[in-house]
Amino acid sequence: MTKKSNLSLVLLLLTLIAPLPILSFTTPPNLSKNRHSVSFTPSITHLKLNGESSGNNNNNNGIRFPPRGGGGGGGGDNEGSQGGNSNSDGMDLIPPFVLLYKQYQSLLSRSPLVTKSITAGIITLIGDLIAQYLESRLEGNTQWNLTRMSAFTIAGCCYVGPFVHYWYEILWYVGRKLPPSFPSSFTTLIQVLLDQTIGVAAFFPAYFYVYESCESIAGLRKANYGGVGIKIKRDLGGILVNQYKVWPIINFVSFSMVPEQLRVLFSNVASVFWNIYLCSQVGT
Repeated sequence: MTKKSNLSLVLLLLTLIAPLPILSFTTPPNLSKNRHSVSFTPSITHLKLNGESSGNNNNNNGIRFPPRGGGGGGGGDNEGSQGGNSNSDGMDLIPPFVLLYKQYQSLLSRSPLVTKSITAGIITLIGDLIAQYLESRLEGNTQWNLTRMSAFTIAGCCYVGPFVHYWYEILWYVGRKLPPSFPSSFTTLIQVLLDQTIGVAAFFPAYFYVYESCESIAGLRKANYGGVGIKIKRDLGGILVNQYKVWPIINFVSFSMVPEQLRVLFSNVASVFWNIYLCSQVGT
């Protein structure tokens, strides 16, 4: 195997492994009837933010973890009784992290599309920065490609974020329309299946053309769409094979096992490593 192939394998493993410590934040479900949610997921990221009200006097310190009933999309209602007073149902994380994460949740609630678009732009920028650094170590080229960085950032903001926002709204809608008698695991499987067939087919080929458009804008040159077709024939197959190695597992775990208020963190951690790999493939 070449050094680049070894690097790709390491990045795919990190994509799978890096978010797993977030599962340790899981706490026993707190039963509630009053819920509202905001979705956030790409083939690159995934979130359902839940807010809930319960009891008479709740003293919540840190992040509260809501019930995990239903599928990833609509979410089912887990019914039960609640006491009048509850103390710190959730788990206290490191205070600065809690503060930043709550602020991010607030932004997602107020401006979901804009927040997701900016987040996607930042993640793709970080991914390309690390990808270029690793490529320079392998190839001995120490020059940064600012045009490529700009192109990936624009593509993340203008394409990845909006695509993810509207596509996962569709997935949640499908989940809500399934009969309530369906097991939550079956709902999750349907959503993952749709994401990994229709979603993948819609996202990846277009991403090559979007990147070429963004790079032509950033580099002040004419777009070469004929070259994009050649690149798709050469590289898309390998990208799809590798994405099927990681994202069905990540999405199934995220949809079904990760506390809903931590799904954005879970998927964004995975997305950073995936985007290092993706930038190294699309940007070369």
